[in-house]
Amino acid sequence: MKFGIRPVAPGKRTTPRSLSSFQIVRRTSCLLASSTARIIRCVDSPEKIPLQEAVARGLIPCSACGVTGASPESLGGKRHFVCLTCARRLRRRVWAVAALALAVVAVGAFVLTGGRPGARDGEAQAKAFLDEVDRLMVQGRYAEARDLLAPALDQAPNVIPLNEKMGRCLDQLGHYEAGLPIWHRMTTHPATEAEGRVLLGKAYMLLGHSASALPFLEQPVASAAHERDRRTILAECHLDLERYEDALRALDGASSDARLHYRILARLGRDEEAGRVLQELRAQAESDPKLRPRLAQLEAIRKRESGDLAGARAVLDSARSSFEAGSAEASVLTRSTLLVDLESGDLGRLISETDVLAKTPSAQFGAEAMWFRMLAHLAAGRRDDAVAAAKEGLDRVDPFHALVRQKVWTFQHLLGRRKDEDLVAEAKRVHRFTANEIYYYMALSTGKKEWAEKALETTVGRDFPYHAIRRLLGK
Repeated sequence: MKFGIRPVAPGKRTTPRSLSSFQIVRRTSCLLASSTARIIRCVDSPEKIPLQEAVARGLIPCSACGVTGASPESLGGKRHFVCLTCARRLRRRVWAVAALALAVVAVGAFVLTGGRPGARDGEAQAKAFLDEVDRLMVQGRYAEARDLLAPALDQAPNVIPLNEKMGRCLDQLGHYEAGLPIWHRMTTHPATEAEGRVLLGKAYMLLGHSASALPFLEQPVASAAHERDRRTILAECHLDLERYEDALRALDGASSDARLHYRILARLGRDEEAGRVLQELRAQAESDPKLRPRLAQLEAIRKRESGDLAGARAVLDSARSSFEAGSAEASVLTRSTLLVDLESGDLGRLISETDVLAKTPSAQFGAEAMWFRMLAHLAAGRRDDAVAAAKEGLDRVDPFHALVRQKVWTFQHLLGRRKDEDLVAEAKRVHRFTANEIYYYMALSTGKKEWAEKALETTVGRDFPYHAIRRLLGK
């Protein structure tokens, strides 16, 4: 059946021929092109009239029914010239098509039913499928929910509810690179545009590609929760890119994250204000023990960057002693001690602490422990032990988790699975707070002084591993 629009007299309405629901999705894409041509042909007066004036005077014909008085409407994410009645009707049909497209998830339902008869009704299968996905997500079984959603998304990649659920799974799994196309699709739909932009910004930021995150974070969003997240992530990106004044403006009133606030003020050299942030955090930590690890980390950073490595270690050891061994708080502080031990050159203590951190159930902490152990063995000239640590690190970690992305790449490099060029290309893409760690690893793994010099060149201030790099260069 052809989709055509018959010319009619102004003010007279005709009813379009009925279409199947799935034809509407394909054929409404023709409306934008046809509407432009009709504006030129069908206005009542041959005089040249600006478009906005023509709309205001009711001269534009509806591209669906032909009646004059059309105005631009957003349908299916695109602008069309339609009258109010057709706009409502077509909008209902577009949503109906989207709802019917959920029947495609019957592919997923067969995973649940094993293809048994009795689940023939598309709506019932779709509901059973989505209920199962929701159940897995509520239970925190995001990997299983992702695997269940994948075949359905292959069949219906533009169904927003499926993208929304898949996006949340990938966010929880830390698979931000895999989530990029999902969140890009979410930005094309009004209902999920704000969440999609924030998640895209977060993904690029956590991948270390903060410059790529900025275009998605610069415009405010209507949702208060999403706006708060947007501004906090935007502040992180500006900090990564060393735009400290911009970071402070973005953070203003958006977050109570004392660690982020302190880092920005410290980079600006506003030591008095940074000190006040620490004082406020100390007062809060007196009544809230959960804040003590964060306070200890900030105090240790201050001492470490000033060169007082022994003082930094003492602060962390004191704070760690107040928590049960193996607890989340103790593990966070143990991870911070690894930075201090590497910077101080105490490789024996460093390896001992990696044994402690490796016992935690967190796969991320396990990978961190093996990364520091690998560096310690490389620094000591024990390459075989370093290779063993890299192998164990890969066995422990989800290789697609964004927070350990660069560490996974160094594991793979030491095992011969990546080339120098791969790491150099990644170091050029990420911000300097991450690039210097990549170059430092390359200096240890290759023994080439130029990589150590590059690491020092890209280090911001005295950020980790400044002291270790200088020691490697004999400075």
